[in-house]
Amino acid sequence: MRALLARPYPLEPSSLQHVIKALLFGAFVAAFLLVFRPFGLHKAAGIVTLAAAYGTTCTVMMLLLNVALPRVLTGWFDEARWTVARELAWTVLNVAAIGLANALISVALGLVPLDAAVLGQFTLFTVLIGLFPIALTVLLTEARRARGYAAHSAAINAGLQQTTALAPVAEFPPMPGPVPPSITLPSEVGVPLPLGLNELLFARAADNYVEVFHLQVGQPRRTVLRSSLKALSDALLPQGERFLRCHKSHLVDLHKVQRVSGNAQGLRLHLNGVDEPIPVSRQLTATVRERLAARP
Repeated sequence: MRALLARPYPLEPSSLQHVIKALLFGAFVAAFLLVFRPFGLHKAAGIVTLAAAYGTTCTVMMLLLNVALPRVLTGWFDEARWTVARELAWTVLNVAAIGLANALISVALGLVPLDAAVLGQFTLFTVLIGLFPIALTVLLTEARRARGYAAHSAAINAGLQQTTALAPVAEFPPMPGPVPPSITLPSEVGVPLPLGLNELLFARAADNYVEVFHLQVGQPRRTVLRSSLKALSDALLPQGERFLRCHKSHLVDLHKVQRVSGNAQGLRLHLNGVDEPIPVSRQLTATVRERLAARP
């Protein structure tokens, strides 16, 4: 069970998606109350107003928890650390907060007395009703996405192995070739970083800086530049499709990818000599697969 709860889980990064979900959920709650009128609402006057009040409360709470709060607690809402356990806990907290808010709305409308026991019961019942479908939905979503990205990574790895197997083996020592081309990574402060084309491994955004992981005399090295991934990506455009900003915080040399793995959060690129797997944005799964298949 512990291993299951510790599995990576995708974190929805789009505020727009959360806004849409909040609006749809609020509309569903209002429509449900209007149609079925549970909890004695069939006897209440002004059912349209009551349904609208409860629906609006649900929407507002979801916007506060899933749009406003993540902008403040950015360290907590980090997909690199988001797991099945966190998703379950956060979703249950959403349900509990919505239940408590609706209980307070009921008090404000005069439907129930202002009593701690009543508020606690209202909130507890809401959580208990939603607990099973929440857990089932989270577990099924993790399993479905993990299987999907595992299949993607297996297909990509098969292509990489096939390309390696088909590569010709030289019968004689290779003749000295031309000097490999070089690249220059810009820096807003200090001197730019000149590198050989084959020396750049990947780059990672770090606030107003970029950590560049590269080779120096064949050994991995980390250099920090006052720059942005966009500036680095623009500087590498002349190299064609070899370099890709595969994630909002990562840029990678696709020629250095040795294998690919996948979990519910998406693909991960593994580079030779680099312990850290490179994340791939879920929207770029097809792009990464196509570029790795087309690389020389």
